[in-house]
Amino acid sequence: MATKIQDDQLVQLLEACLFASEKPLSQTELLETVLADFQLSKKRLQAALTRLEQDYQGRGIGLVETASGWQFQTQCRVEPVSGETVAGAITALFQSGAGNAGIDCLPSADYARRN
Repeated sequence: MATKIQDDQLVQLLEACLFASEKPLSQTELLETVLADFQLSKKRLQAALTRLEQDYQGRGIGLVETASGWQFQTQCRVEPVSGETVAGAITALFQSGAGNAGIDCLPSADYARRN
């Protein structure tokens, strides 16, 4: 028998799993792995993902749906910060050896710096 899960618990579980995942996760992957023990429809999963996506709007990171699934990405459309500040932060990130976390931001930071 499938276990029931409350909406808030579902959103928290999705947030933790997507944050920890090294790759985007599709709805099918989520339903067949992490959520396999729960009584959950695709419609309810989509609603939870949409809620989580909305919860992160306007923040430094965001939940986005890509061609291969859902994942958290950095958001470089930081309004109150100048382009130089964003570009400098990304450069410092790479120089520190922190990895490729900011790679998707580079074109946006360059555009912001020039405008």
